[in-house]
Amino acid sequence: MEQAVRDGIIDRNPARVSGWQREYQQAEDELDDPRYLALPDWETLCTLADALVKRSYGEFAGWGDVVKYGACTAARIGEVSGVRKEDIDRGTWMWTVRRQKTPGFVTTMLDAGMSRGSEGFGG
Repeated sequence: MEQAVRDGIIDRNPARVSGWQREYQQAEDELDDPRYLALPDWETLCTLADALVKRSYGEFAGWGDVVKYGACTAARIGEVSGVRKEDIDRGTWMWTVRRQKTPGFVTTMLDAGMSRGSEGFGG
């Protein structure tokens, strides 16, 4: 494409990407300070969860709970989707991740050959 520009066949190279340096620098900044992406407080998390509920089909309140649970445990969406009440020890408030779920597929951690410790929350 650059040769076509030099030869006068086209005015500019349509494959040339501009602005990538700014995007790259932002990604580098986020790696240097991961808290840059964090929500500042509980109120902001609740606002985000409420907005998701309002935009969901039938305004399903469960989506707000999923967002809050995921944020408070730092779990992946597949792990949050796979949690069952028996996975949580209510005496110690420890969650043992036993399975993860992706659309149409459930994997237990043992099936996947994974070993993951318990996630503590509450207190």
